Amino acid sequence: MFSISQMLESHVPKTISGVVKLEHHGLVSETRLVCTVFLGFPSLLQDFSLDNLQGIFTLVQRKLDETNGGFLQMRFDEKGFVIICGYGLPGHTEKGMARKAIKMACEIVTELRVGLGHEAVAGITRGLGFCACIGSEERTEYSVFDEKVNLAARLMSLAEGGRYR
Repeated sequence: MFSISQMLESHVPKTISGVVKLEHHGLVSETRLVCTVFLGFPSLLQDFSLDNLQGIFTLVQRKLDETNGGFLQMRFDEKGFVIICGYGLPGHTEKGMARKAIKMACEIVTELRVGLGHEAVAGITRGLGFCACIGSEERTEYSVFDEKVNLAARLMSLAEGGRYR
């Protein structure tokens, strides 16, 4: 049986978890070229269930694994249910990351509409972002900060009817 830390560690880039284990948190703070993808799921507002949420999350995680992307955050806020993903994160840097981010978002929007009957929208940007672990020893989160991240959120909010921007 797996411990909780082993299960959670599978979702953290190995380059980050190794540095965190060594307690060198400052070493993961850097400016780097990243693609940020905001995925929104407006149909979950009318048709919420844990099964629907699990189906969506499983699809997103599979697509991220296929395209070497990283999961950053899942939340529910004024934009509805949102999953934030990143390309170009430590351990996930390679050529063609913008193409892979677009491919992943397009496939998710299509597969959710056709396969699960859910609407999905996406906003995608590329640019320099400040990447860092934030929080305390009890709760730390790896995140990306930049105006391009905010732009991806705004583009997602503008997308309608299973579209991406």
